[in-house]
Amino acid sequence: HSMGTSNVIKFYFGAQLGIEQNFTAQCIQLPIGQFGISFMTEKVLQYARKLGIKIHFWTINDSVTMQRLLELDVDGIMTDDCVLLKDVMKKQNKWPGSKN
Repeated sequence: HSMGTSNVIKFYFGAQLGIEQNFTAQCIQLPIGQFGISFMTEKVLQYARKLGIKIHFWTINDSVTMQRLLELDVDGIMTDDCVLLKDVMKKQNKWPGSKN
């Protein structure tokens, strides 16, 4: 299951402050940013990986942001434009069956 709002807030501040925390969620789903806060940072991604939590971003409908998220090796990208995401993934050889 994924994190609710209160745990997302705890997660974000834990990432910023380097606080060890335990979450029962296996996944966190985030926007790129909200309320002037960017969630698409190396610090947030490293914290999620350290805790063994998959990280997904939503709703990504532009190729530049998709490319950046793929470069950061996020676990999931939610989009309204699956064809665009597939094209971007193919260009980065990250679509299943594309050459590496």
